[in-house]
Amino acid sequence: MSEQDLQTAAEADIAWNDSLSVSVRRIDNQHRQIMETISKLNHQLQQGPPELSLEVIDQLICIASPHIMAEEELMLRFHFPEYKDHHRRHNEFAAKLHELRKQAAADSLTREVPILLMDKLCSHIRDVDRRYATCFNNNRVR
Repeated sequence: MSEQDLQTAAEADIAWNDSLSVSVRRIDNQHRQIMETISKLNHQLQQGPPELSLEVIDQLICIASPHIMAEEELMLRFHFPEYKDHHRRHNEFAAKLHELRKQAAADSLTREVPILLMDKLCSHIRDVDRRYATCFNNNRVR
């Protein structure tokens, strides 16, 4: 990613919009909170002292962990057929967050990290999470 691409991405936070909705209010709110925290990390890496990025990564882990558990609990309850693949992806994301925490502790996070995280999250919501929306909605989870 070029310096210009990084600067443009850093200045343009991705805002929540209906294209990211999975039609389950609780999960949408959790996704929105994760996005806001990634945006906070973005601002922290652009403007603040690097040591504060560790605090934001910790917040992100504290928000993402119960979100993942909530999604997976619904998948299991309603026998969502793609649960195993989704669980694997969640484990990969959780591992990535813990890897980023180590980088933050060593003051080695790069400015592109939140941009890549946001891109990965939005892709995950649109391409993977959307698959459970019908299952959840059919079971009256809204």
